[in-house]
Amino acid sequence: RLWDCETGECLKVFTHHGPVRGAAWADGSNMFATISDPFVDHNAQISVYDVPENDDPSTYSDTPRLEIELPKGPDGKRVNATNIVWLNLNEALFVTFDNGSIRLYDPVTGDELDEFFPHEKKINRVSFNL
Repeated sequence: RLWDCETGECLKVFTHHGPVRGAAWADGSNMFATISDPFVDHNAQISVYDVPENDDPSTYSDTPRLEIELPKGPDGKRVNATNIVWLNLNEALFVTFDNGSIRLYDPVTGDELDEFFPHEKKINRVSFNL
């Protein structure tokens, strides 16, 4: 949901296939990304939405511009995304997982750019000081 912080009014509802675990606004606030858990027949995924600053929120598309299905881990087990952050200049989406891995995704094509395993256990949150 997109809310007007001053009035508390709900401006737009964005539909997802499963419970949303996190959301992150891109630099410039013209788009945002969400991570959602798997639910029934739907895999976990990243969804990227466009929300042009000068457009009326009622005109925003309910459909994401990009959906990235999150694959299972190297051992074939399902892994859940725990946090999502846009990297500088919106060049990549930085996504952490409950198996200790981090993946970078291209926010335009959805391609996985890199994956590494800096931890053996769940990564709950990540933040950057710029």
